[in-house]
Amino acid sequence: KRNIGQRLKEHLAHIPKNEGEKSSVARHIINNPNHVITAENLSLVRRVVESWKLDVYETIAIKQNDDRLLGTQRRFG
Repeated sequence: KRNIGQRLKEHLAHIPKNEGEKSSVARHIINNPNHVITAENLSLVRRVVESWKLDVYETIAIKQNDDRLLGTQRRFG
């Protein structure tokens, strides 16, 4: 229900606190610190209306995409 830019900020906010349990995306970046996820290389994979499905779809998307699609350096902001 929030836009993709807001979702990205929410995920990235968990990374410096090492809170991977709160976000599938944050957990991926914490476990793969050389990957970059920024507003510039972000794309919507699936629109999800039911908020309880977000973590499931995010986890699936991370598993389905290989490392070269996720970047090589971590950036915050």
